[in-house]
Amino acid sequence: MTQLFLRIFLVLVMLGTANGHTGFENQTEVHLYPDRMEMIARTSVSLAWMMLGAHAPSQSDEAGQNQALPLLTAVASQWFEMVAGGRTMVPKKVDCFFELNRDVALTFVYERPKEWPVVFTARFFRLLGPLDSGSISFYDQTDCPARRDVEPTVGKILMVNDASISVMPKPLVAAICPLHDEADLKVDLCQFFILGMKHIMTGYDHLLFLLALIMGCRSLRASLIVVTAFSVAHSISLALASVGVVHFPNRWVEVLIGLSIVFVGVDNGLGSFNEVRRGILTFGFGLIHGLGFACAFTGIGLGQRAGGIALPLLAFNLGVEFVQLLLVVILLPLIGYLLVSPRRRKFAVPVVSGGIALVGVIWFFQRAFAQGAG
Repeated sequence: MTQLFLRIFLVLVMLGTANGHTGFENQTEVHLYPDRMEMIARTSVSLAWMMLGAHAPSQSDEAGQNQALPLLTAVASQWFEMVAGGRTMVPKKVDCFFELNRDVALTFVYERPKEWPVVFTARFFRLLGPLDSGSISFYDQTDCPARRDVEPTVGKILMVNDASISVMPKPLVAAICPLHDEADLKVDLCQFFILGMKHIMTGYDHLLFLLALIMGCRSLRASLIVVTAFSVAHSISLALASVGVVHFPNRWVEVLIGLSIVFVGVDNGLGSFNEVRRGILTFGFGLIHGLGFACAFTGIGLGQRAGGIALPLLAFNLGVEFVQLLLVVILLPLIGYLLVSPRRRKFAVPVVSGGIALVGVIWFFQRAFAQGAG
């Protein structure tokens, strides 16, 4: 039994070298200005290396990144397609750089289109799996080229079977675009439900925090209290952040999420569990985790989508809650078996909680210092 706990501990530590949560594989913004159109696409390093195929450098360290920059610039146009009036648009300029958080940013500058609509296609999705997703947002800044706080005119979740979007300037949208019909609404809500499921399944920091919460509970009643407090809290902050009532820098949200994992892991190890105190703390930490969920949900033109923002938000949150409930149902009997015996509890709680706290410490330092300011 002791060996089993040590193995769990080592697995948790190894998880610490991975990102806490992956989010979208790709986020693309298209900005329309009076004299040009610009596109910036941010991808993960792993996806960028997939785009390079056999030409990808063997390492993604600084030397590998320097080697990859001209290669990515050369192949970028193969993986992003912009078509206006049936003709493929050729970018006047293509550039590539690695951002502080090591995402790869590809930038394209086009002439301002003379024919509409313009159809954007993310051709790189052929490299991804059926559950991988990305997002695109279109901003018409014709009348406000200098503003940075412009809301997207339209946005969309991109998936392998639906990796294109048709965009138009605001005057044309208002003049000729019909409202979304019921079929569009159903498709949108299904996509947001899947997005919520995927976000929590790939959100290892959220999952580890949930495991820590349950690991420290002494009864089924206590588990239900803390899980409910977490669900209610992250639903509240997700909703407030999604409608713009609350805003907090994403980088510091991720740092605080790391600290929340450390705190709960250490608290479990100290054995100072109190239902009311843990419920209050869980609610507070849940508000922070909800802001993390919101980072995956905002910025894709929700106000212009079918159902406005309320229904997509509900579908996204239901997807998160569905997976969370499923994990709780699976974990509770297993953890209950480990903790029902005082002898097993003596080893299980400090070993697993110590591993969780250590992973939280690793994530905290990665997020607070390794990414630089931003």
